[in-house]
Amino acid sequence: MMMKRSSYLQAGIVTMLIILLLVLVIPILSAFAVAFDSSKDSLKGGFMLFPREFSLEGFVKLFKQVGFLRPFINSTIILVFGTFFHVVTCSLAAYVLAQKNLPGAKIITIFIIATMSVPQQILMMPQYILYKQFSLTNTLSGMIIYNMAAGFSILLMKSYYMGVPKEMAEAAKMDGASNLLIFKKIYLPMVKSGLATIIIIDAVARWNNYSAAVLFITEPKKYTIQQAIKAIVAFDDATSSSNLITPNVQMAGVVVGMLPLVILYFALQKHFAKGLLAGAVKG
Repeated sequence: MMMKRSSYLQAGIVTMLIILLLVLVIPILSAFAVAFDSSKDSLKGGFMLFPREFSLEGFVKLFKQVGFLRPFINSTIILVFGTFFHVVTCSLAAYVLAQKNLPGAKIITIFIIATMSVPQQILMMPQYILYKQFSLTNTLSGMIIYNMAAGFSILLMKSYYMGVPKEMAEAAKMDGASNLLIFKKIYLPMVKSGLATIIIIDAVARWNNYSAAVLFITEPKKYTIQQAIKAIVAFDDATSSSNLITPNVQMAGVVVGMLPLVILYFALQKHFAKGLLAGAVKG
């Protein structure tokens, strides 16, 4: 009887997982199908999982007619430099916080946790005023330094550093190694999974950040990819055929917006999976 209940439970879980998978995957497949469809066929509408007529017309128009390259470059610059500074800042802060006998370590940790409890929306107006005062609005540098440090990343990296054997660092100090050298040669190589985790988490948040881009960027030349996608998807000027943005062009923008994060995830998925598991165990 118990075995039957267990088998029914397993079947129910598998069924729910399959339904969830379909709910997640079908919209993505539909977006790819429309993106690789011809302009004429994409205007017919309707649901499809495969293009009626395979064509790269949507991608060609996206970059030539719509000018999608500039927002893509802007977002790539923000992603690369912003994530780099985020990782450097958070890993260094966590390294200091993980040291023995650090004065006020508990108070600093409580303060970091407190910052995580404040909704980001509450901070947007004060951030905008500061950005305005320091002339950081409508600049890529302003978007790069946005969220340069995050409490979650600091605490996650701290948990990794706490797992590094202290004897190795003490032996290096006895040999005359500086704190920076110990950080670079001993700690960083042993926390690659943690680094991969915060890289992916910050990269996804930074690439998909629409609210901050709308708040700080108003010049079209400085638009990020999310602003550009919003502009072409919401575009309704169909007064002439030259102004019409067809569904395949719109979905091509969505696909291009997805690909960098998909590539990044597959490049770091091994370390990312280990990082989440190890971080959960250590936490």
